[in-house]
Amino acid sequence: MLRVVPKGWLSRGFEILEDDRLVTTVRFVRSTGAAEFTLGDATYAIRQEHPGYASWVLEIGGRAPARARSVRTLFRDSRVIEYAGRRYQLTSRSAFRRNLTVQEGVQFVGYIESERVFSKTLNACLPESLPLAVKVFIVALAVNPWADQDEIM
Repeated sequence: MLRVVPKGWLSRGFEILEDDRLVTTVRFVRSTGAAEFTLGDATYAIRQEHPGYASWVLEIGGRAPARARSVRTLFRDSRVIEYAGRRYQLTSRSAFRRNLTVQEGVQFVGYIESERVFSKTLNACLPESLPLAVKVFIVALAVNPWADQDEIM
């Protein structure tokens, strides 16, 4: 399980811990809405795929191993993440807490939820089959400050 801790009350960055060990720090760029994090020697970028659209891409070395897009329906908004030919859906469960489910098709495979009401610290339980970089990408989609302007998550 990953623990997501904001860097500060007004900060747009956050740390991801696993078993109380720092895994990475995600830093958001205020002007562009992009994000960046490092795992080992590799630096990853998260950016809007097409500026002005609700779609994001995870990039490393010119490659895009994962993509996401927002899907709006009459009753709820969600994000669809595509990685290695598989599709995961990130959907909000609550209007009062940051509680999200992660599904593959109709099967529940994980969750991201706040520790308590109004807490910015999150716990994320995501499929073990996903690489850590994709897990960080999914968490960043759940907490990204640039999407809060046009999304309900």
